[in-house]
Amino acid sequence: MRIGEKFISSIVNKNKTPDISSINTIKDEVIISKSLCQTEPWEYRVSPEKQYKSSGERGYKPDRGKYNLFTGSTFAILEEDKKLPGKEKIENLCSRIKSIDRKNKKELLSFTEELMKANKLSHDPVLLEESQKFISSLRPVFDHLIPENKVFPEKDSSFLEYGKGDPVLFFTERFPSLQDSFNKIFPDEMGYREYIHGQRELTTGNQIRDSLRTLDRELEMENLPREPGIRIKAVLRMVMSLFYSGIIPAIEIDKGNKEIKKIFKEDGFNLSNISSEFLDSKREISNIILENTMKKLNFTHGEISLAIKLMEEVPLTGNNSTIFDALVNEKSYMDYKGMDGEISEKVEKKAKELGITPQLLMKTGYIFHAAFKRMEPYELRDMKFTDGTWQPSLDFEKVGMKKFNSLKNSQTEPEHEEDKMFKTFIDESNELDKIAGEIKDREIETKKSQLRPVFIKGKLNSDGIMLVHATKGFPKDGILYPNSHYENGHPLERNPRGIVEFSWNGVIDQWNNAPAIILTPLNKAPKENIFNLWYTATSHMGPYNIPEGSVILIREGTAVSEKERQKLREKGIEIKTFPANETSEDAVEHAMTEKGYSPLLMGTDICGGIGTETTWFDEDSGIDYFTSDYKDEMIKKSEELAKEVGIPSAKGTDSYPLGYITLSMEGYKKDLESGHIKKSYEKPEEFKKKIDEFSRNLNLAEQSLSEIQKNSDSWKNISSYARAYLEIMSLDYELCKNCDDRFYESMEQELKDRQAGLSDRDNNNSFVIYYVKFINWKYNTSFNPQDIKGQEDQKKLLQKLMDKYFSSLNSNSHDV
Repeated sequence: MRIGEKFISSIVNKNKTPDISSINTIKDEVIISKSLCQTEPWEYRVSPEKQYKSSGERGYKPDRGKYNLFTGSTFAILEEDKKLPGKEKIENLCSRIKSIDRKNKKELLSFTEELMKANKLSHDPVLLEESQKFISSLRPVFDHLIPENKVFPEKDSSFLEYGKGDPVLFFTERFPSLQDSFNKIFPDEMGYREYIHGQRELTTGNQIRDSLRTLDRELEMENLPREPGIRIKAVLRMVMSLFYSGIIPAIEIDKGNKEIKKIFKEDGFNLSNISSEFLDSKREISNIILENTMKKLNFTHGEISLAIKLMEEVPLTGNNSTIFDALVNEKSYMDYKGMDGEISEKVEKKAKELGITPQLLMKTGYIFHAAFKRMEPYELRDMKFTDGTWQPSLDFEKVGMKKFNSLKNSQTEPEHEEDKMFKTFIDESNELDKIAGEIKDREIETKKSQLRPVFIKGKLNSDGIMLVHATKGFPKDGILYPNSHYENGHPLERNPRGIVEFSWNGVIDQWNNAPAIILTPLNKAPKENIFNLWYTATSHMGPYNIPEGSVILIREGTAVSEKERQKLREKGIEIKTFPANETSEDAVEHAMTEKGYSPLLMGTDICGGIGTETTWFDEDSGIDYFTSDYKDEMIKKSEELAKEVGIPSAKGTDSYPLGYITLSMEGYKKDLESGHIKKSYEKPEEFKKKIDEFSRNLNLAEQSLSEIQKNSDSWKNISSYARAYLEIMSLDYELCKNCDDRFYESMEQELKDRQAGLSDRDNNNSFVIYYVKFINWKYNTSFNPQDIKGQEDQKKLLQKLMDKYFSSLNSNSHDV
C-alpha cells in the first residue's frame, strides 16, 4: 500500500453490494463512493485512458493519484508524516482507559463508544487492532460469566477473537502433535477419500484456510447477538478450525499406526479409548482435540460445552445434516412446505438445548453453511451474497415461513441496566469488527486495482485472461501434448483426446493435486490452432508450444532436473516451485496475483461437470459469472472476445464440433473396454442417431480447417481415431439391427463361458461364430472364430480390423 493510502481509503466508503442485475454493470474501475468525512463524493478509480500499466514482475499498478468524478482532476497522495484523522484520539483514549476504575462501567462504556467512533474516522488497521485488544480485556467488566482469569492472552486473542494470522500455524505452534493432522496429505484410498472432498483438498490445513476465509468475513460483517459467558466468535473459529482435525489421526490408527496415540498423549490428548475403525473414530478424535485445546487456550466450561455441541450442528458438505442445510435453497424447501410451525419449534428446542438464543443458532447455522460451501465453491450456488455475507437463496418470508424467518431477526431487548450495558458493549465490539471488515474490503479494492481487469466497460478483457492448464506430467521440452500422445499399447487402448484444453484465470478444483500447472497470458498464446475460447475449455488442436512469457508451476517433489529447468528458462518460460501440500488453486492464485491477473475460483459439482457446471467465481464480490443469472450474457461476451482475438467459436466442450467428437470418443473408449460401443439398452434407431450426430460433427470439424491444418499430424491423429470409432459404431449398428438389440449382451456371456471352458454352443447358435463370420463377410477378412476364446481375443480382433486407420500415424508413444 502506498504512502497515505490508508487515509485516502478513510475518506471514502466502498459500495459493498454491486448491482448484479447485469454483467454490463461490471467495470474495469475500482469505485469507492459515499464520503465518510467529506461533503463531496469521491471516486477512486484507474484512469479511463490507461486502465493499467506494466510494473515489472509484480504485475500491473493503477495510475497514481485519485480521480475526482466531477472535476476530472487527481489529488496527490499524502506524505507519510501527516497525522491520520482520529489517530491522536485513539492513542489518548487507549491511554486513559487504563487509568479508569474498572468498577465505573458507565465511564468505561462511554470511552469504548468514543474509541469506536475514532476508529470509524481513522480506519487504521494497527490502531484498530490495539483498540480491539482493549475492548477484549474489558469483557469481564460487563460480562460476569467471563472471569478476569479467563481473558485470552494477547498472543491468542488476535486469532481467536479477530481471525488474525494463519490458523494452521496458530494450532501447530501451540500443539506440535497436530502437525500431521493439519499438514499431512490425504491418502489416495477411496475408503477415506469419500469423506475428505475427493481431490479438491489435499490436507486438513487447506480445508481450514479455505473455510475460514469465508467464516472470518461472515463474523466481521454479521451482527451476532450478545450471549453472556460466550465469546461466540472465538467459539465458532475453534469449531470450524478443528472440525476435520481427527481425520488424519483416525486414518493412521485405522492403518495400524501405534505411535500416533503416544504422540498425541505428549500434548495432553488422550486417545487410548479410540477404536481402530475410521468412521467411528474421526469425529470422536476431533471432539477430544477441540475440548483439550479449548481448555489450554483459556475458554470457559460453558464455551467448551457449546463448541462440542456445535460440532454436531456443522453441516457436512453434500449431506443435509441440519435443518439449516436442508432449508438453504428452494428445491430443498419443497420437502418442508407447510411445516413453518414444526420447523420453528425444532429451532427453538435446539437453541434451548445449546443454551443460546434461536437467533444466534440460526445465524451460526448460516455462517457454518457458507464456510463449508467455500471448500467446494460450486456448492455456494445454493446461496446468495448480500451486504458482504452469504445468506440462503430462499426468501423464507415470501414462501410463508414467517415464524422461522422471524427467529433469525428477533432478539429480546434487555430490561436491567447491567444487561443494557452488556448489550451496548457487545454492539460496540461488533462495530469494531465491522470496521475491520471494511478495512479488509478496501485492501482488496486496492489490490484489485493493481490487477488487470477481467472486464472493461462490460466486455471481457483479452489482456486480463490467463490460460491455465494442469497436467500430471512435466513439459520438459516446452510442449504440452494431447492425451493421445501418451501411454503405450494399441491406439484403441489409449486416450483418443487430440486437443489440449485450458481454463481461464484459475485451475478447476478437480486438479488440485496436479504436479505441474502452466499459465499463459491469452494475448501471448499462439492462436492459429485454438478452435474454441471458453472459460473451462479453451481448446488447442494438437501439441501446444508453451510461448515466451508463460509460467510453469511445479509441485515440490516433482522430478525435474536443473538442466531441464534451464532449457525452459532459455525459452523465456519462468519456472516456480510451490509446496507439496498446497492446492493447485492456491498456487495459481499466488502466481496470478504476482503477475497482475485476477484469480477466480473454478469449482465443479461433486460428480464433475463441464461448461456451465463449473463456477467462474469472484470470491471478493460473491459473483459467480456462469450461473443461470449470467449464462446467456456470458456466452455473448465470450463470443465477442473470440471474434476479437480471432478464434472461431466460444462454447462448452461438447457444443462445438471438435469438442463434441473429442468428448464422445473419450466416452466410447470406456465403452470399448467391453469390446463394443453400443450399450445393450440402446435401440438400433437411437444408436443410429448417435452415429449420424458424430459423423455430422466430424465433417463440420474438418470443414472448419485450413488446408495446412487438414494436412497436419494433429488432424490426422484426431481424424484416425474418429473414423475408427465411427467404423466400430457402424459395425455395432449393423450387427444389432440384423440380429437383436442385445446381441452383445448375449455374446459377452458366451465369451465368459468360453473362457471358463463351459460353452457348448454349435455353429448355428454361437454368437461368437456369427460375429466373426459377419466381420469376414463385411470386410473380406479371414479371422478364425476358434481363435476367440475370451473377451480379450475379441478386442484384439477389433484392433486388427481398425489398424488401417492408424497405420499412417507416428507409432511413437511417450510415457508421462
